[in-house]
Amino acid sequence: IIMLNGTNFIDGLNGLIISYSLIIIFILYRLNLINLFFSDINLLFIIVTLLSLIILNCYNKLFMGDSGSYLLGFLVGYILVRIYIINPSISPYFIALLLWYPAFETFFSIIRKLKTRKSPIKPDGEHLHMLSYKILNFKKPGKDCNYFNSLLINLIYCLFVLPSILVKENGTICKYWFFGLIVIYLLAYFRLNSFVKKKI
Repeated sequence: IIMLNGTNFIDGLNGLIISYSLIIIFILYRLNLINLFFSDINLLFIIVTLLSLIILNCYNKLFMGDSGSYLLGFLVGYILVRIYIINPSISPYFIALLLWYPAFETFFSIIRKLKTRKSPIKPDGEHLHMLSYKILNFKKPGKDCNYFNSLLINLIYCLFVLPSILVKENGTICKYWFFGLIVIYLLAYFRLNSFVKKKI
């Protein structure tokens, strides 16, 4: 449920959830794990479809909406949980590393809203991706930084998560890696939030 809400949260930027899903597919492909679910032809069809959706989404011709983000969130979450069940040698913290961004975005948003006495079910513009979007708009006023922001966030996600492939079976390292990413997220969030408040 947290994963489903997380993918819906991060769908606030064009291409963010689609490119995130493609990164997960790429990681699973490199680990020869995606073939447990899809043949090569079906996988190619999924990748081409997602790439087409990114292009349409980039030009504001098509939006994922709730149903699209929930569908992608469900599929990614289900596949990763099934992969762990089929391959128990893989650390559950490695699976958590792949899911940490959308899942922690949801969890942190709930805590943040409860702390400020806001309803956790009401939307706001204070998510990490919205803060970075506001900052990019400050830097380049008048330009739509939506899609560029999505690419930037997923590039950072890749830089922090892809190396964990090498230690996917080491539960201790993956656990510390997971909690380290949470610390990095929080530091980045409070820094961006402070910057946005000063500008406003």
